[in-house]
Amino acid sequence: MNNLATLQERLNSNPQLRSQFMKEPAAFLEDSGLQILPEQAEKLAQRLTSLTTRESIAESLGQVIVKIDGR
Repeated sequence: MNNLATLQERLNSNPQLRSQFMKEPAAFLEDSGLQILPEQAEKLAQRLTSLTTRESIAESLGQVIVKIDGR
């Protein structure tokens, strides 16, 4: 059985799975046993596109993106 913590561990430790998730997040989640609404799938895809675009721009400019954990 997958839970979100296990899914996160799998994505963090396996570049191939991470790549699959980045390409088709909704399909990946559904294949992992997690159902999401179409609206959620669309929003997730938009956020990932925004994230990857921002990271690509930062890399091309030689900048580093700093992520701060809110805990």
